Amino acid sequence: MDFESLMQSIQPVDGGWGLRLTEDWLQGRSAYGGLQVAIVLKAMRPLIPDGAPLRTVQVTFLAPVPASEDLRAHATILRAGKNATHIEGRLQLGGQLLC
Repeated sequence: MDFESLMQSIQPVDGGWGLRLTEDWLQGRSAYGGLQVAIVLKAMRPLIPDGAPLRTVQVTFLAPVPASEDLRAHATILRAGKNATHIEGRLQLGGQLLC
């Protein structure tokens, strides 16, 4: 599956976003770091005001992200001001926080 198809396969599920991640997206035992960030950013995007650019992102990789049929991404607005919106995104599997 190519990157575009993978990103389009991310669908709303239970107040978050769900996807199936296959083995071909792993580097060793975990998904590529950039892919993890892209998945979480896709969950964040609907919460960002129209036209607002991404200015900065901080990421913490907590545990390996394995191939799975049940990955979930969630995003929550922490603070929204006139010029900036702070959003927390999480990538989880079975309740375990991965990224």
